[in-house]
Amino acid sequence: MEWIYKSWPLALIIGIFLVIKVRGWMRQEKMMTAGLYEVDRMSKKQFREFCLLLLQRLGYKMKPSPTKKQWVHFIVEKEGQHIAVLAKHYQRDVSARPVEKIARSAPLYGCQQALIITNRDYSLEARDLAKNLGVDLWNRDRIIDLLLALRRQGK
Repeated sequence: MEWIYKSWPLALIIGIFLVIKVRGWMRQEKMMTAGLYEVDRMSKKQFREFCLLLLQRLGYKMKPSPTKKQWVHFIVEKEGQHIAVLAKHYQRDVSARPVEKIARSAPLYGCQQALIITNRDYSLEARDLAKNLGVDLWNRDRIIDLLLALRRQGK
């Protein structure tokens, strides 16, 4: 019976850990069931987390990235390709400047590709520049398509 009195701190630590994990899983599930209405009302930080979760559910692996990142929010890897990702949560269309910046920054982090994800759309200038620089652009329509595909797959 004495072991019960000695092991309560361990049980408390395990309990706290489980509560934190379960709350994290619930938050992730809530994010992934969000529609565009909720996505548009996310903070910039929440939108970055949402984009990372979306990419992970699509099979991308998170890669360690330098703490001081300019114009790269995170780096992911899929099929041997490292991709620099920039998540832009805007109230208006994304201009050409972020396209230019991530195209320059991606090679600095050893990335072969660059991707910008936004809850809005892109200006015509941004689309043209992205096509010339080889930057992938995901807009709100692409997010909808991906979320629906994931839901159909049960992910």
